[in-house]
Formats: sequence, C-alpha cells, structure tokens
Amino acid sequence: MELRHLRYFIAVAEERSFLAAAARLRVAQSALSKQVRDLEDELGATLFERGPRGVNLTASGRAFLVEARRTLDVASRAVATARGAARAAPASCTLPMGSWPPTGSALNGSSPHFTLETRTFTSRSQAITTASYSTRCASAALTSGRHS
Repeated sequence: MELRHLRYFIAVAEERSFLAAAARLRVAQSALSKQVRDLEDELGATLFERGPRGVNLTASGRAFLVEARRTLDVASRAVATARGAARAAPASCTLPMGSWPPTGSALNGSSPHFTLETRTFTSRSQAITTASYSTRCASAALTSGRHS
C-alpha cells in the first residue's frame, strides 16, 4: 500500500464519484478505479458500494477513511519535519565553565540542532560576558524552532 492509494481512496470518498475524483486528482478514471480495486484487494474488504449514481462508503470504508486521513496527516507532518531539519543549521554555544544554570544541562543534547559546550576562560572579562552568552544561547536553543 502506498500513500497514493490513500489519497485516491479519500478523493473518491469525498467526491462520492470515481469520475469527479479522477478530475480532481487529474488522473484517468480507469487508472483511479484500478488503484482503488487494488487497495480493496490488499485490504480484503470492499470500501465502496458502487451504483449508477456514484458510490457510498461501506462500514469498512468509513472505518478506513478515518485512519487513511490520519495516516496522510502524519506523513505530511513527517515530511515537513524532515524538510525543516534539513534547512536548520546546527546551533552551538560555548559558555564559561559553571555559568550555565542547571536547566541548561536539560537543553544540551535534547535537540540534534543545538549543542552546549563549556570551557574554562582565563580572564575576568570573559566571565563577565556570561549573561550575554546565556541570553544568546537560550535564544538559539528555544526561539529558533530547533528545540522541541
């Protein structure tokens, strides 16, 4: 079973017609009918009652429609997540040792797009900039959409 089968099934269910669904999907009606029959064969269930004035969902079809929509929604979110991750450049912050609050350790490693590093600085001026670094790191981790 492919996502295409689910899209085709949903279109027929919503249009209540193979002809209207084929027009909506921009595919030949015969190809759409074959794909839906293949889906029914794979499921071992009749999804539509076919009549001269269109189609109606069977009990199996109504049950399958709920899950088919859910499956396409999950697949769509998975695609969006993958595309977002591909566009996101990893963020990395380096802070003075011991300057990050305890909650910072929860952020570190919680997202593949954010890494928190600490190191020992040798001058007082480096330690003074801790507040500025903390703000930038929190912003990178939380407001860039990279931390979930």
